[in-house]
Amino acid sequence: MSRVFFLALLVASPLASFAVEDASVAAVQKVIQMLGDMQAKAKAEKNKEEVAFAEFQTWCKMEIPQTKKSIAKAAESIELLTAEISKLTVEAKVLGEEIAELEKNVAKFEGEKKAADEQRAKDNKAYIEESTDYGESVDVLE
Repeated sequence: MSRVFFLALLVASPLASFAVEDASVAAVQKVIQMLGDMQAKAKAEKNKEEVAFAEFQTWCKMEIPQTKKSIAKAAESIELLTAEISKLTVEAKVLGEEIAELEKNVAKFEGEKKAADEQRAKDNKAYIEESTDYGESVDVLE
C-alpha cells in the first residue's frame, strides 16, 4: 500500500503544482486586467479634465477683455466721482461760510430793526405828547 500511496502522491503532486500555477497565473492576469482597467479609467478621467480645463481656459480668455474694460470704466467712474466729491465739498464749505455771513447779517438787521422800532415808539410817543400839547394850546387860544 505504501507503493500505491507513493504513486498517488507522485501523480497528484504535479497536478497540484499545476493547479497552484494556474491559480497564480489567473491571479496575475486578474491583477494585470485590473491595472489595465484602472489605466483606461484614469485616461478617460484625464481626458474629461483636459476638456473641462480647456473650456474654462477659453471662458477665462473671453472674460479677461470684458473684465479689463469693466475695471477701466469703474476706475474712470471712481475718478469722476472723486472729483465731483471734491468740488461739492469745496462748494459746501463756501456755502457754509455764506450761510454764516447771512445769519450774522440777519442778527444784525434784527438788532437794527428792534432799535428802529424802539426809536419809532419814542418818536410816536413824543409826537402824541406834542400833538396833544398843541391841541390843548389851540383849545386854550380859542
